[in-house]
Amino acid sequence: MPDNNQNLDSYKKTLQKFTNEEVENKDKNENSKIYDGVYLFIAYDLVNSTAFKTESKEKWLTINKRFYNLVHSELANNIKISTWRYLGDEVIFYKKVFATSELFEYTYKAFDVMKTSIKNLEREYEDVKNCLSIKSCLWIADVQYCTKDENNNSAENIISYFENNTIVDFLGIDIDTGFRIKNYSHKNIMVISADLAYILNEYHENSLDELLKNNMRIVSYEKLNGVWNDRYYPIIWYYNDWENIDKCFYYDDKFDNNLVKNAINKPEGTGIIKNIFYDLNKVNKINNIIKSINYADKTYEHVYQGDFNKFAEVHCVAVCFNQNGSILFVKRPSSKSFKPNTWEFGCSQLKFQESIEDCIKNEYNKSFGINLNIYNDSQNNPIPIKTYKIPNRHAEQEVRPGFIFIAEIEGESDLSLQKHESYKWVNPNDLKAFNENEFVSTKEDIEDTISRAKKAYEIWRNNE
Repeated sequence: MPDNNQNLDSYKKTLQKFTNEEVENKDKNENSKIYDGVYLFIAYDLVNSTAFKTESKEKWLTINKRFYNLVHSELANNIKISTWRYLGDEVIFYKKVFATSELFEYTYKAFDVMKTSIKNLEREYEDVKNCLSIKSCLWIADVQYCTKDENNNSAENIISYFENNTIVDFLGIDIDTGFRIKNYSHKNIMVISADLAYILNEYHENSLDELLKNNMRIVSYEKLNGVWNDRYYPIIWYYNDWENIDKCFYYDDKFDNNLVKNAINKPEGTGIIKNIFYDLNKVNKINNIIKSINYADKTYEHVYQGDFNKFAEVHCVAVCFNQNGSILFVKRPSSKSFKPNTWEFGCSQLKFQESIEDCIKNEYNKSFGINLNIYNDSQNNPIPIKTYKIPNRHAEQEVRPGFIFIAEIEGESDLSLQKHESYKWVNPNDLKAFNENEFVSTKEDIEDTISRAKKAYEIWRNNE
């Protein structure tokens, strides 16, 4: 028979197990109260950015950063909102909703932010007018809190936090719908999800809110991958002056875009949305959204705002030369999920309200313990020698932009590695130290980058 000490130990372990489960359940319930509910998502996208970037690499980075700053500051002045993520030329925000009236208010304000931001860009940069513009997308999702290790098969949409609650992520059917419909927006236009349009049509509380539905039109019906079981989804555009809608397009937009053509030719009103939801047996979904909004606990109205700096998706690489003209290569650690044990030049990620030069200098000093001088133009702006794209493995059809610069290290060539496994100083004319598949990109791409870097470095040195 077990002695009393063994019985006591067994009792303690059982008690500890139940105590831990009770604490976990309590934390889960508390987090559910905080995070469960209906969220509004607002996406802003810089239109024609790729073409502009090709023609003017130097100005693109400055204007792209200014676009982020303008949109964020305008939203901060109008809505207490959080940043979810950056996706190249696009930024997405989220806001928990505590009353249906907020959906009307935020729709008005989200459109005004888009219009104000593009006007400010055009005023500050002559190159922007008739070249760059902004489009936006507005959608909602009823989400449930879920830990990163938990499987919640009953929830259509989930919200989870990880890395000590510094990063938030959303997943689910309605989240995907938002990403689908935003591809049907257009410059100066805001596209709106069908469920949000239903609420804006049917739940207005005053005459001003009722006027809002006059700003919405159905410009097309499209089959969206993974949405509504392959039934046609109404593409709803929001604009504040439909009588003069043609003025926000170029003269030839209607030849290349059927949605523009439909928008000009008296598009359908959104009164039919209610019938569409009845036909699809989805009215109950709207009722559940309204219920979730009404049941939201306003005690938790100040939901965690997220770390704004964590979501930058503009990458900046420096090809670093030492005093002997050799180029720095660093080896990615084996723990990396993407391209482990491959050689690269290092990389930094642009943060909100950080200059490109500071971004590169700070990251390379932190990662390698080196101080850099960066090749700048006459106005002290870093000059990119090349652009590249990084596929987003977690979101199809999305890429992250990258820019490559050149720099020279100050002082000794000894490095103090923090993230990488090893480093080499390599003669740019001789890459025999590497095998074909040892680079983070193709050998041809690396050779092209080095060739551009050598030419720029020679010009830099000769001009001193």
